[in-house]
Amino acid sequence: MDWYLFQVLNGVAGRWPVLDLLMCWTARYAPAGLVLPLLYLWLRVPGEERTMRREEVLRAVLAAFLALALNQLIGWLHFRPRPFATHKVHLLLPPSPDPSFPSDHAAGAWAVVWSLRRAAGGVRYPLMALAVAVMVARVYVGLHYPSDVIGGAVVGVAVSRLVERLSGLLPSGLWRLLTRLP
Repeated sequence: MDWYLFQVLNGVAGRWPVLDLLMCWTARYAPAGLVLPLLYLWLRVPGEERTMRREEVLRAVLAAFLALALNQLIGWLHFRPRPFATHKVHLLLPPSPDPSFPSDHAAGAWAVVWSLRRAAGGVRYPLMALAVAVMVARVYVGLHYPSDVIGGAVVGVAVSRLVERLSGLLPSGLWRLLTRLP
């Protein structure tokens, strides 16, 4: 099933230059778009809500960092070659020597998106759509199997939930100090 879904998505690559360009851009740069809501929540949210939103930003950044670290450990314990290393694929971006499973892009994106699901208000669903678009694009360009991006998303969401639960164990003074940073 994994290989079949890969072939469906990657099989379209190379047919429409505009779609290829969009998918390459999304696969490579769209996760950086998740920085914008973090900056907004850190810099622009006024009043009493500011401290709470800044704590959510701190949790999102911590979750993304920990999700990427966990991915490194998983990749080290179980190296899965990228699709282009074992199959003939339409590779639209430069190859990466990193393990295919789990996807760092998906893990980081979902760690941030899941951490911000309450804070993002009206942009919550567009942010989730952006994370899904990154997942689809990473398969489309030939860098990941579908299970790689799904695994990355699971890691991101799981780590985000863990950070939410464990953040209450940190001293409240530390959170207050960190949220007062400019």
